[in-house]
Amino acid sequence: MCKNVVIKSIKEIFNHKRGNSKYTKAYCDKCKGEYEVYTGTTIGTFAKINKYDYDYPLLTYTTDGYAGELSVIEGKFSIGGHRAILIPKDKNINLQYFRYVLQPLFRNAKRDCAIPTINWQLIRDIKVEIPIDKNGNYDYDFQEKIAQRYKIIEKEKNKLVYDKNILKKSQLSINIENYEYNLLKVKEIFDLSISTNSSKFTIGFINENQGDIPVYGAVNTENYASYGYVKDNIFIEENKNGKITKTPVRYFENCLTYNIDGEGACGYVFYRTGRFSLSEKVRPLIIFDEYKDKLDPIYLKYVLHPLFLSKVRGRKINKTIIQDLPIPIPVKENGEFDLKAQKEISEKYKKLEAIKEKVINEIDKVLSITVEI
Repeated sequence: MCKNVVIKSIKEIFNHKRGNSKYTKAYCDKCKGEYEVYTGTTIGTFAKINKYDYDYPLLTYTTDGYAGELSVIEGKFSIGGHRAILIPKDKNINLQYFRYVLQPLFRNAKRDCAIPTINWQLIRDIKVEIPIDKNGNYDYDFQEKIAQRYKIIEKEKNKLVYDKNILKKSQLSINIENYEYNLLKVKEIFDLSISTNSSKFTIGFINENQGDIPVYGAVNTENYASYGYVKDNIFIEENKNGKITKTPVRYFENCLTYNIDGEGACGYVFYRTGRFSLSEKVRPLIIFDEYKDKLDPIYLKYVLHPLFLSKVRGRKINKTIIQDLPIPIPVKENGEFDLKAQKEISEKYKKLEAIKEKVINEIDKVLSITVEI
């Protein structure tokens, strides 16, 4: 960083103070006003009330939820119970410098916890370098200079994060105008009468009946068994009006699925291989027997995915919305489905997807670089 530094623990540099736990949603709703209350929320506004506790800059960090996220807060405001304050013991402490320097250290400290929380006992002994002047005093101006460099780097990283998110949300598109094709409705290709498991098929039930069959929930990752792994051939038992009913768990194999609910995942279409089960928020797309040898499920996945996403309303989609959507199916000159053309198009999609994933991975590598100034 620079030649003249001193190494101090956080407790030597700052006093510590927890936010006021009285600032709950209920309290804030009764005292609405113009002054911000900062608590565990890091996105958007938690609440605004008709009074404030502070009117000078403070270095704060969240204690749970998105634990360990540092912010310098200015203006007139109050601090809630899910945030804490680091109060400098010396007037030559630059808050922005410490926000940047401490942030990776706080995140590392949080990862050592069993749950996503962070507290004073966890961080107070963390050591940090502080620039000093020739007299051995904390060098405020040099801290500010370094903070400005960090700010530039943060701005560039934020641009990369934005580009990455745009890329992740972007939909691949192959022009099939070069192929002859017919349009079939979703309900003509898939047996939409086949349902999924009920709300009784919970993570708790699965944990009690652990096995080796993956259970997929409404997530945006194809091979992530978010509900865990369950045994085969089991039943859900319920007591209904004094009678025990047994409902068999539904299993599926080598088929497409789509999410009917889930923030950031609704409408996602995946092709899942092997034997698996599904939560109530995921539906199977079973190709009718007459088409099983004539349609490529991977091709259907790539065509259906952007189409379903475009039809999501709020965070939901259902059978009624999708059943009449037209799907282009390549055909031969004689009108038969062209399986070879479907697979050819699938390969083009796969190559584009691989390129997209590679770019995202490269962005992640850049974002993970720790910059030493």
